[in-house]
Amino acid sequence: SYFMKGALEGYSFRVPWFVKKLFGNYFKNKILKSRRMKRGVYTPQNPLPASNLDEAEVVTDFLHLLDRFDKHPGEYQESPFFGKMSRDECRALNLIHCNHHLAFLLPRG
Repeated sequence: SYFMKGALEGYSFRVPWFVKKLFGNYFKNKILKSRRMKRGVYTPQNPLPASNLDEAEVVTDFLHLLDRFDKHPGEYQESPFFGKMSRDECRALNLIHCNHHLAFLLPRG
C-alpha cells in the first residue's frame, strides 16, 4: 500500500539525486525485464505496518486502493527511486512489487 499510495499522492521521502541518476534506470529496467524484485533489499523508509492491525480492515483498504490505483486518470507521481516513469512502467512496477510481497504468503516447501 505504501508505494501505491505514493504513486497516487506523492512520496514522503526522497533519495539523493545522484543515487536515482546512477542506479534508478538500471534497477527499474532490471525489475521490468525479469518481472521480479530481489528479497531483502534495503529501502530508506520504514513502510512496515503496525503489528496490531485488523487483518480484514487492511485487506478491504488494500482492495479499495487497488481500485483507486487502477482508475487513476493520467500520470502517476514521480518515483523517489526511479524518477519519472510512464503510466505503464509505474503500473507494472507496482504489480511486480505486490507480487513480491504476496508471494510471502505462499507456503515454502
